[in-house]
Amino acid sequence: MLHKCLDFLLPATCINCFQKTQDSEGLCGQCWKKIDFITPPFCSQCGKPLPFCNQSNDKSDLVCGSCLKTSKIYHQARSVTIYNSICKDLIYKFKYGDQPELARFFAQWFMRVDPSWIMQFDVLAPIPLHYFRQVKRHYNQSIELLKAFQEKWPHHNRDHDLNIIYDLLKRHKYTHYQGRLSAEQRFKNMKGAFVINKKYINTIKGKKVLLIDDIFTTGATIESAARTLIQEGDVSEVSLLTVARA
Repeated sequence: MLHKCLDFLLPATCINCFQKTQDSEGLCGQCWKKIDFITPPFCSQCGKPLPFCNQSNDKSDLVCGSCLKTSKIYHQARSVTIYNSICKDLIYKFKYGDQPELARFFAQWFMRVDPSWIMQFDVLAPIPLHYFRQVKRHYNQSIELLKAFQEKWPHHNRDHDLNIIYDLLKRHKYTHYQGRLSAEQRFKNMKGAFVINKKYINTIKGKKVLLIDDIFTTGATIESAARTLIQEGDVSEVSLLTVARA
């Protein structure tokens, strides 16, 4: 009865356009149609959607031209959606609009990823923000995503616990805002940006690490983080899971 009264007094609205909807933490039908979820075929390394499939119809070993041309230090990257206009607006609200509660919404999207792909990793960790940037923003969106994902995971996969380290990496270099930089400038900007929390050096040695972030753009952030983890932490491989891919 209480829930019905609350629904009447405070009807659920779309988190994007604020029209009435049935889901208190979701999108209306019109906005939902605009979300461009990534499905196979996509590049097996960087996760870029591909417009074709090989003759054997095996979508698991396709590699895009960029990854064939340039080797990556990270192992794999996966994203749930294309970074289109509606996704851009939602992530902007999440990162800069002081709406960390939207992490629950995005974490539900993570459930679309093959759970067996996630279960192969020994450790999950967020991409860190620099201290000053986190103070300004009040929270790290990657940590919020990982917390929400950790909360939802048991409802879908009760037989496998996630090993999460929230402070595995530290961002000791204050980097320039990436949005206005070219690809080359982004890689230069992110060089040497991360260090490993020393108390986990022995814990992560030889392990497979999955990092969580909001957007994959050029790969500069994951390249820098993966290089640090592999060279300084002696991990076996590093991969990335993001909400969106630009």
